[in-house]
Amino acid sequence: MKHIKDVQNLISEGNIQEALEVLENVLLFSPNNPQALYLKAKILDSLGHFQESFLILQKVNRLSDDEEYKTAFQERLYEDRRDNLFSIPTEDGRVYYPFSRALIFISAIGLVSCLLFLIFGSNIYMAINDFPTFLGVFFIAVISPWIAILLFNYFCTKKISVTSQSIQIFQGMSHVTFLWDEIKCVVIQHENNINIDYLQLIAYGYQSKKPLFNLNISRHKSVVVSRRHLTLFILNKVKIFSYLPRNFLFENREEIINFNGQNEEKLFQDAA
Repeated sequence: MKHIKDVQNLISEGNIQEALEVLENVLLFSPNNPQALYLKAKILDSLGHFQESFLILQKVNRLSDDEEYKTAFQERLYEDRRDNLFSIPTEDGRVYYPFSRALIFISAIGLVSCLLFLIFGSNIYMAINDFPTFLGVFFIAVISPWIAILLFNYFCTKKISVTSQSIQIFQGMSHVTFLWDEIKCVVIQHENNINIDYLQLIAYGYQSKKPLFNLNISRHKSVVVSRRHLTLFILNKVKIFSYLPRNFLFENREEIINFNGQNEEKLFQDAA
């Protein structure tokens, strides 16, 4: 279809608002068009509209036997099941954990280096025949990976705990707590080009123009694995939230709050 091709071109050019407008026109006359629905779900997911995107994927899964659509739906179901492995329910909320491939890689290197040094340490020393050099090799191969792990745990988020009253973000040896009543609004900041993996959840309070906290919820760099579930939990707790493109600049807090209640088309026009 010509309109679908136009949408694909607009998406590749980064004009997602125009792409959504074309898709809405297509779906107005053909509400069960699986290709149009699939593209809309893909765009909405990249913007942070996780629940709406999932509901559309469910509909596409019922309407079409196309392998691409089936695979996309199954991947989404798999992500939701996987999310349960990296979050733990509590009496009054849930605790979310990260999953870092880099940390696992460094840990594996450290473990393998320790084993190799235990097995071949004496041979290495005999080959080098210089104690300071041997210590240097020991430090690089065995000690440095564990220093990297300690630094990683110190600077990166360890977990996020949410309850009916507050959100706690644990990083390094400390944590910060914000009551939901302290959060005036939340902005989901996205890229206009859905091929760029960028999605941030930014919370603003009443007293300062600076964000209370900023969480990476992008597909491959999310601060926690259960990014969709965490986002939905937070949005259900705050009174005001908006979805805005990354290049939009706020002069003060009130501009964020003023977006409450606007439809997506008006929002994008103001943000352009």
